[in-house]
Amino acid sequence: MPNVSGLASATALLAQHPRGVNKVPYGRFAWYSVDSTGITLHRNSDDAPLAVVTSVSTLTARASLKRIDTDTVVPVNAFLRPFGAVKSYWRTGEYRWHPLNGTPSAPKSAPAAPKRQPKVAAAPAAAPIPAPVAPIVAPAAPIATGLIGTLKTWRDRYAKQPVAKVATKVYSIVGDVLAPSTDLRILDAMKRGRDKGRPTFALITGPAGTAKTKLAVEWGFVNDLPVVVVDGMSIQTASDWYGATLPTAGGFEWVWSDMARLIMTGQPCLIVIDELNRPENERALNGIMPLMDWKGTASPIGAPHAIRLMPGQCIVATLNEGVEFVGTVEVDAAVRDRFAFGVRMTYTNEVIETRIIRQQVPGIDADVAKRLVRIGAGQRAKRDDDEQYPSHNVLSTRVLIDVAHAINDGMDAKEAIWAAARARFWVEDEKALNNLIEAQFGPNAVVSADDDEDLEQMLDASGF
Repeated sequence: MPNVSGLASATALLAQHPRGVNKVPYGRFAWYSVDSTGITLHRNSDDAPLAVVTSVSTLTARASLKRIDTDTVVPVNAFLRPFGAVKSYWRTGEYRWHPLNGTPSAPKSAPAAPKRQPKVAAAPAAAPIPAPVAPIVAPAAPIATGLIGTLKTWRDRYAKQPVAKVATKVYSIVGDVLAPSTDLRILDAMKRGRDKGRPTFALITGPAGTAKTKLAVEWGFVNDLPVVVVDGMSIQTASDWYGATLPTAGGFEWVWSDMARLIMTGQPCLIVIDELNRPENERALNGIMPLMDWKGTASPIGAPHAIRLMPGQCIVATLNEGVEFVGTVEVDAAVRDRFAFGVRMTYTNEVIETRIIRQQVPGIDADVAKRLVRIGAGQRAKRDDDEQYPSHNVLSTRVLIDVAHAINDGMDAKEAIWAAARARFWVEDEKALNNLIEAQFGPNAVVSADDDEDLEQMLDASGF
């Protein structure tokens, strides 16, 4: 039986939307509207009303959820008290409606009352409700993902939800990313903690071009989580995580960030902080700390109200570390201590990296992909040699994928490699690079061989 979880309390909803609001997504299958008379839940498929919370002016602890179209809506105080002392089936923050993902159920004569109602604390006193104004006009078609511009779901990219499956003894396929199975297990453990409301979050570190952000996003898709990616470089001050006060026609108004708006839906989701160590300064990182401690509540300066991280809402951050990354700030030890789980990604072996390139660049010749990987591996092995590579830069997997695309588009292999190298390396690096390139694509290139046949067969069997 489907469930829709985590809608904020009626008091908070009225405070967030004093002028009313319409077409706000609530889970995967429904949306709600707020006005001065009540809160109404609608079905996405046909906009049919599912439930109405009445008496919001008094905000009684047991406001009624009406049964509409003879379908059973179990009143779990979902709209009033998202957290409280409740147990088992009466899990707070949820209501359960049988046909939410399908057609209405057959009418029932008299549904049996539960044997024991949960004890729910009295709701807080209601704030005064401003005089109603003209309602917000919503688009004619229902909006499944809301008006969060940067929100992504697997439906945006795939016709069918991606899955995670084992590829070899130590590697798994997560969507279209090949990663060590232990990394997947770490992220899954983090999610189990978040589902229970514990402050457990994950930090993915590693060199550039190893698909850190892509792994996090694909893992979110596998778990059917809507995803918002926050660019660390876009954070100028601590409050930028949540929004800003901007000029409007009526003066100045607080505008929530996409991250904050996704959190306020209350639904399980994934916030990916890309390049955590690239804000304007170290103090800007302080803004994320209150959201990631045991309280899970942040009160941005200037915001109309605080926001709270709900169970099932995950945060995964990525960062590059090393002397070659000069546009970064140091991450405070207290910030790092908020991340209970860590994943360290690196460059993988020849067979796996070759398969990654072939999977990301369909049609690239297998032998060409293998030679590109050997150039990259040879360069990385000597990257710390001051005489050969004084720049200390690397040919990452991302760079090799770009080169493979250029070759597929008709560019000569050597020219494509040099084009990519000259954008990243110093002139002093070119002698050592030339030796690697000529060994694989020169007139006296070595024969491409030494495949790991067992590993190749396992990848073939997994469909990667």
